[in-house]
Amino acid sequence: MKKQTIIFSLFLSLTLLSLTAQAADFQINGAATVTVASADGSATKTYTFHFTAPQECFRVSYITELRGEYKTLQEAIDNVPNGGTITMLCDVALEETNKLAVSSEGEGAILDREISYTINLGGHTLSPKNSVGILLNMRAGTVTIKNGAIDGGEVGTPIQFYDSPDTGILDKTLTLDGLTVTGTYAVTIPSGKLNILSGTYSGIYTVFNVVADGSVVITSGHFSCLYSIIGLNYYGCLATYQPTDPTGKKSGSISLAPGSTASVSNWLNDAQDVTVTSSNTVFVGEQTGALTPGTAGSVTFPVTTSGIAAGTALTLNGAPAGVTLDAVTTTGNSTTITIRTTTATPQGAYSLTLTAGGIPSNTFYLSVVLPLGRRGASIGLHIQR
Repeated sequence: MKKQTIIFSLFLSLTLLSLTAQAADFQINGAATVTVASADGSATKTYTFHFTAPQECFRVSYITELRGEYKTLQEAIDNVPNGGTITMLCDVALEETNKLAVSSEGEGAILDREISYTINLGGHTLSPKNSVGILLNMRAGTVTIKNGAIDGGEVGTPIQFYDSPDTGILDKTLTLDGLTVTGTYAVTIPSGKLNILSGTYSGIYTVFNVVADGSVVITSGHFSCLYSIIGLNYYGCLATYQPTDPTGKKSGSISLAPGSTASVSNWLNDAQDVTVTSSNTVFVGEQTGALTPGTAGSVTFPVTTSGIAAGTALTLNGAPAGVTLDAVTTTGNSTTITIRTTTATPQGAYSLTLTAGGIPSNTFYLSVVLPLGRRGASIGLHIQR
């Protein structure tokens, strides 16, 4: 019997190690039932193992290439390449980052890379954990956040624009699209640019607290707050400092994008509930085709328009030297554009927009990259635990 017990123990240990490895390596959660028997079959026993895989909730990619998976948003931000995308794979309660905090309540993640990238929440929710009072601290770069929810909780601010005394005021542009954002203030903006393409935004006091040199441009969305008066300097759900501000600070600005209208005339610095709709929109889809540095080439992008007259010329904004748009006008609601590069166009991901009849598009990316086989990288199986 002692021999059978040893065999049982050894078999179970090997089985448990195998199941644990499967859970960690292939990201599976679940249970497995194993029956073991003695060598002569005279004794059997059944065991059920429950196992949980460690979960990396943030996936970083560049075009179609996976660059890694990370457990924290900060790790993903620190490793995303210029023009890359961070995709959230599950709901996440952000813990306080190890980076220098500017809030006594702590911060969830610092957006301080001077590059362009997208955070796709994937329909999931970011929320605070423990002492986190500011979920996302926007310090630099061109960032798009889309498709999900950012919940600041009862006393938190989902997004705070911030200028570090060490670096001064850095260029920063944040675009929010298809989000549900809630908090004490949904977004506070002392400097930098915020573009709202769509979504639902609510604050206990104000939705956008815009001061000093901050600016907001709204294309569409719903905005609401519980209280319309804050102190003596500003009021309303879409609020800026007033020209009579006794502190002498410059007023920030909130404006509607061309072709957008508000549901109430007193939408700025007054109303508690505002819906902004847009009759004119320009949306650019993803790149089709590949561009290689050192080689002239072309790629196409689909363009969808609404409220734009047929025959309206399209112009390209933000293109580096040597990157050009073939002459094109809108045809109905669907158009394809062709963008060309020269042999002098360097490798990179370029943040661009289109304009049609004064209406700006969303930000899209032109990618010029070496094929994987020419980057000196080896291809093999890599499992990140």
